Amino acid sequence: MFKVGVDVGGTFTDLVVLDGQRLRIFKTPTTPDVTEGLINVLQKAARALELSFPEFMGRIALFVHGTTIGTNTMLEGSGARVGLLTTEGFRDSLAIRRGKREYLWDFRKAYPPPIVPRYLRLGVRERIDKNGEVLTPLSREILEAALSLFRKEKVEAIAVCFLNSYLNPAHEEEAESAARKAFPAAFITSSAKLIPVMGEYERTSTAVIDAYVGPKTSRYLLLFAERLKEQGLSAPLYLVQSNGGLTGIQTAARRPSSLILSGPAAGAPASLFYGRLCGRENLIFLDMGGTSCDVTLIRSGMPALKDETRIAGYDMSLPSIDINTIGAGGGTIAFIDKGGMLRVGPRSAGATPGPVCYGKGGGEPTITDANLILGRLNPGYFLGGEIRLDKGKAEAVVAEKIAAPLRLSVEQAALGIMRIANEMIVSAVKKISIERGQDPRNFTLVAGGGAGPLQAGEVSAALGIKEVYVPREAAASCAFGMLITPVRHHYIQSVYKNLRDLKVPEFTSWVAALKERARAENPRPMSFSSLLDLRYRGQQWKLEVEAGEDGFQVGRAEEAFHRRHEALYGFRREYAPVEVLAIKLMAEEEMEEFSVRPAAREGEGSTQVGEREVVAEGGKRVLTPCYRGSSLLPGLSFQGPSIIEEETTTLYVPFGWKAGVDEYGNYRLVREA
Repeated sequence: MFKVGVDVGGTFTDLVVLDGQRLRIFKTPTTPDVTEGLINVLQKAARALELSFPEFMGRIALFVHGTTIGTNTMLEGSGARVGLLTTEGFRDSLAIRRGKREYLWDFRKAYPPPIVPRYLRLGVRERIDKNGEVLTPLSREILEAALSLFRKEKVEAIAVCFLNSYLNPAHEEEAESAARKAFPAAFITSSAKLIPVMGEYERTSTAVIDAYVGPKTSRYLLLFAERLKEQGLSAPLYLVQSNGGLTGIQTAARRPSSLILSGPAAGAPASLFYGRLCGRENLIFLDMGGTSCDVTLIRSGMPALKDETRIAGYDMSLPSIDINTIGAGGGTIAFIDKGGMLRVGPRSAGATPGPVCYGKGGGEPTITDANLILGRLNPGYFLGGEIRLDKGKAEAVVAEKIAAPLRLSVEQAALGIMRIANEMIVSAVKKISIERGQDPRNFTLVAGGGAGPLQAGEVSAALGIKEVYVPREAAASCAFGMLITPVRHHYIQSVYKNLRDLKVPEFTSWVAALKERARAENPRPMSFSSLLDLRYRGQQWKLEVEAGEDGFQVGRAEEAFHRRHEALYGFRREYAPVEVLAIKLMAEEEMEEFSVRPAAREGEGSTQVGEREVVAEGGKRVLTPCYRGSSLLPGLSFQGPSIIEEETTTLYVPFGWKAGVDEYGNYRLVREA
C-alpha cells in the first residue's frame, strides 16, 4: 500500500509516493485546472510503478494534499462577495485596523481596500460586556433588515463578529442561525467559533478572510475529493493546514482560512526529519520552487509558530508556521525598472509559458534562464531529461531585456540577476532569524525545492552559515513533509488576568476543558501541549510561551516570557506585572513514525559524468566537474566548485565548500576556512 503526498506549486506539481521505506518523486507542470495537473502526475506515477491507473489509486492508503487555492484567492482578489454582521457602532473596525503600517516610514503607501465595502458592513444592536454578561439583547428586527439587504445585494458569504463574543458567543450563534436559514446555500462563518480571542479587529479580519475564501475553497475541496473518488481513491484524504498539521477535508471545507499557507507549512516537518538525519536541532529551511521562496526557522527542534499572518496586505490571526515568503523562484522574472535599475520579482512566468529556456513561448528573463547561462544547469538533463532547455533563447532574451540596456555582457547580466536573487533570499532569512533574536550562523541550512540547492551555498556563505544539508528529494520536500506530519488542531481559551493570579487548579481546569473538546472532535489517541499568551501590562502585543510539559508553574512561565522578550527586543522588565491573555492547547494525533533505510554500502572512485564551464560568483569562468546524483554512493566527497545533477534538482557547490554524501544518500556541504 502507498502513502501519497501532493504539493501543487505555481510551476510544478510534486508527488511523493511512500512505499514502506522507499520514496519515489514525480513532477509534472502545473495546469490552470489544478485537478487536471494532479491527475497527470498520478498517472505518471502509475506508469513508473508499472500499475494500471485504477490499480494504483486503489492501493493508496493515505492521500495528503497541500493547496494554494486560499493563498491565490487572496493574492488575485477573486474571493466571494462578503457581508459582515457586527456590533452597532463597530462597522469601521475593519477599515481602521490597528493604525500600524507594514512599512513604517512609507506613509504614502495606502492600505488595500477592506474586503467588505462599507455598505455591506452592517451593525446590529447588541452588547455583551467585558465579563461576558448581556447588556443589550440582540435586535432581531435590525438583524432581519441586514439579512434582507444582503439578499438584495446578492451576498455569497457572511461573516459574523460581535464585540466580546469570545467571552459569550450567544449573540453570534443566534445571528449565525438566522443567517443560515435566510441563506441556506451561502458560506457563513462566526468569529467566536473560528478564533475566540480578544481584539475585535483581529477576529473581524480573520472571519472576513474565512468568508472571502470560503465558497471558492470549499467548492474546490469537495469537487477535488469527488474527482479522486471517481478515479478509484478510497483512502482518507487530508489537507495540510497553515499550522503544519493535517486536517480532514470536511473540517478544512468548514474552516478554509486554516489552509492559507497550506503547501509551504509542510516544509517544517520535512526539515525536522532531515534535522534528525544530520543530528541538528537548529535549522533554517529554504524552499525555493518555481514561483516563490519560503523560509522557515526551526529552533531546538521546534518550528516557530505565530498567531498573526498578513496575506495580500490583510491581517489574519490563526496559528501558523512562521514562514517568510518572497517572490524569488526559478520562474521569477528579472526586469529593468523605470529608474533604470535591475530588479528581480515578484512576478513569475509560472508553468505556462514558464522561463524562456523552456521553449513554451516565454518572453521575459527569469532566474532559471540566468542559471542556465551561467552553466549551472545542464540543458539536456532538466527534470531527468524530460524537458530540454534552450540556452540560446535564454541568452537572447537576457541580452535584449537586461544586458543591452545596462551595457553589460550577457554573463554579467545573468550574474547580476543571481546576485539580486541571492540578496533577496538573504534578507528573507534575516527577517525570520536576526529580527527574531536568532543568529543564523548557529543554524544549519536545509535546502528544499527544485531551485533551492542551486542557491543554498552562496546564500549560506553570505549569512555566515557553515553547514548546508540537501536531501536527494529536495525538489519535493514539502510533499514528503505532508506524509510525516500528524493531524493537528489548536484550541484557545481567552483569559485576561495577572499571571501571578492564575492558580494551578484554575489553569488545570481550563486545559482539561480544552482537552475534552479536542477528544470530542477527534476520537483517535492524541498528545497535548499547552501554551500561554503573555504580555507586560500596558503592551499591545503578546508573546507565546510554553506552559510546561510537567505541570504549570507561574514562576517558570514568567521567566520564560522575560527571556523571550529580551531575546526579541533587547530588554526585560523584571518587576513589571505580566498579564495572561489566553491559554492554548495544541492537540496532535499519534501517528506511525517514519524512518529511512541507510544506503547499503560506501562507494569508491569517481562517478564524474563530465565537466562544463561555470561562471562563479566573482565572474570567473571555471571548468567544473559534474556528477550524476543517481550514481553517487555514501562516502564520496567533492570540492567546490562542482555540480551534482539529480533528476529533479541540481546542487551547485561553490568555491570554499566541500560536499559529501552521507549514509542516507543525502548531501552535506561544509564551508571550509
